Amino acid sequence: MFQIKQGISSRWFKLIFALWLTILLIYRITICFSYLPELSNGESNNIWKAVNVANGKPIYTDPEQIPLEVFQYTPISQFPIIGIAKLVNKDNVDYVYLVTAYGRLYELFANILLVILIYHISIKYLGNSKHTSITSALLILSLFTNPAFTVRPDATLLLLLGISIWSYLKMEQSNQVKWTFITSFLIIACFYTKQDGILIAGPMVIRLISLKKWKQFFNLSLISVGLLIGSVAISPYVFGEHFFTCVFKGLKNTSSIKQIIGVFDRAYGFYMIHFVLGLICSIYFLIKNRKDTIALFAIASIFYFFVAFATSSKSGSWVNYYTPYIIFSTIVIFYFLTSLSFKKEMLPTLLTTSIAIIIASLFIFKQIYVYTSPFVKPNNGKTEYFTHYKFIQKIKSKLKISKHDKVLTINQLDRNFLAENSIMINTEYYNYASYSYQTFKKQSDKNIDYIIYNLKDKPTVDYLINFFNVSTLRYDTTKINDFRVLINHHNKR
Repeated sequence: MFQIKQGISSRWFKLIFALWLTILLIYRITICFSYLPELSNGESNNIWKAVNVANGKPIYTDPEQIPLEVFQYTPISQFPIIGIAKLVNKDNVDYVYLVTAYGRLYELFANILLVILIYHISIKYLGNSKHTSITSALLILSLFTNPAFTVRPDATLLLLLGISIWSYLKMEQSNQVKWTFITSFLIIACFYTKQDGILIAGPMVIRLISLKKWKQFFNLSLISVGLLIGSVAISPYVFGEHFFTCVFKGLKNTSSIKQIIGVFDRAYGFYMIHFVLGLICSIYFLIKNRKDTIALFAIASIFYFFVAFATSSKSGSWVNYYTPYIIFSTIVIFYFLTSLSFKKEMLPTLLTTSIAIIIASLFIFKQIYVYTSPFVKPNNGKTEYFTHYKFIQKIKSKLKISKHDKVLTINQLDRNFLAENSIMINTEYYNYASYSYQTFKKQSDKNIDYIIYNLKDKPTVDYLINFFNVSTLRYDTTKINDFRVLINHHNKR
């Protein structure tokens, strides 16, 4: 009788998981194909970068000269988007849209690969049941913040963090030197995806010290440091002379307690259960199961909580800083919930599944309400996209804009339609940039051929021309549709 009940419950759980995954994929794929250009801050900038590199421009440019771009990331996460921009026909009306949509699909693919890997680790290295493993994997897929599935470095980095942990577990259990080299290489790959990716080495080092595996500790440390120094040394020859200036200078790390509190408060509103139960369970396993594999995830959970808390003091930080903590703490929480049951009965599995679905549902409801609601409405933004496309084609034809002309325009769609021409795209960064721009500011002629803006964007245009000392006396003004167009005297036709 018990076996029959178990069989029935298993079929029901499969149906529940299939329905959960289907709803989640519909939600995410709908967002991927939204025509709206900015799912999270900086997405359109990354599309602009990919389009330019796909058209032969360097990935790192002099940040103090036109196009006056602040690109502060290491490059790996950009490669897939650049590849997409190369493959899509750039003469297609939907070119910018398709690069954005396929870029978001790539981020979704990276998210799915990560949770498949987590499922594998949960079964093979933590000894969890398939039910617990798929429950925690689906919950993690549900809890990603929108920066983790937009065209940014986050999704690629999270995937590489997961692969690094898997490689570390292979290294720890096999004691084979080849896995030490592979793990070290992956640590450096994390750094080359986003600079703070190097921090994945922290939980690994703490774990090896706690186990007193001194040989592996020294080998991993020496190989990783050697690879890091060597790769950084050759990077200017591989990625261009401005690599150091862009990656290591970049933005000023201005910090404030107010920013920490603001980010923590918003993150707590989304992840209250994780912030309470995740830390309690992690501390519990560090005390009770110090030598077990789950202790690695407890270490990573606590480590990334404090990393997120500390780094969220930076201007521009937000809830996504806590995403690695949410991933590791979810694994720890569901390992703990499973360990409470001494018999594989239906009630514990039903309870853990119900808890996971409630957490996922509340999170996604809040996420849609606060952030993504415009992106889940079919065809929202489509009219705006084609209106701006037609306008830019009209502008290019009327002004005879060549590929060498420099254009300052604020609208995110317009500047990506004019990607090879548009400049000053980082309007949100210039106040925080570490660059002085003095040489450019002192130039009497800034070599900006056209300034195009809608009246609602005039405050931003005024900020930019004042910040960079651009004199409008050199320009004639005309009106095209609802836009003002400033034409440099030497380009007047």
